Amino acid sequence: MDNRNNSQTVVLRGADFHRIISDETRLRMLTCLHRAGELEADDLAQAMTQEPAQTRQLLGDLAARGLLAARHQHPRIHYRLADDLPVWVTIALGAARDWDGAAAG
Repeated sequence: MDNRNNSQTVVLRGADFHRIISDETRLRMLTCLHRAGELEADDLAQAMTQEPAQTRQLLGDLAARGLLAARHQHPRIHYRLADDLPVWVTIALGAARDWDGAAAG
């Protein structure tokens, strides 16, 4: 019975992930972090050409959902993909990044 509960959890997490990346801004943030490894919130905002406050809010939301890890180096916060993400999430972000690069080129 535990296996069934674990399977349902994975399916829900997958559905949640797909809802998260259906937003272009969140997907771009995640692919930027996938490519860079770690970025400070203001640097990411500049790279994405959006307001730092909006970027910080979205980063906080993604961290609260377990997709990002934060490293505090006062007064800045550096974000990276969470270490315990399922492998398929990393693969999906790599594929999205590669697709975006091919579409832009």
